[in-house]
Amino acid sequence: MDRGPSVGWQWDVASEFVVDVSAMAYDAVASGKPTVIVVPASADAEVSTGGIVSKITTLDASHPDVNIQLQLAATPEALAAGEAVAEYHFGEVSPGAQIKRFIAATLQVIEERRNALAERRTEYGPAAE
Repeated sequence: MDRGPSVGWQWDVASEFVVDVSAMAYDAVASGKPTVIVVPASADAEVSTGGIVSKITTLDASHPDVNIQLQLAATPEALAAGEAVAEYHFGEVSPGAQIKRFIAATLQVIEERRNALAERRTEYGPAAE
């Protein structure tokens, strides 16, 4: 178990992931590596029956052997399911793709604001800014 404050390097060095039902599950799936989600055993735990838990290999009372579940998580079908979940939630996850989307969205907002101000100036004059 890693107890350090740094997060991120683990995605590069791990060959597979066993994670809880949290944002870590989504990050692990986005890595493209075999991922098993540990489902809480408590009947009081709120766990969505749909979403990621229904699409990714889980470790729970009915499937308690982590080694078997990791083998299942490494099958082409399970990896494809993980890729589909990552694509749905994050879009393209290749290196640099997210920053490209962020920059493109930022430039779009700037352009839309510029156009809105120009339209307002045309309609109401320079004092409308």
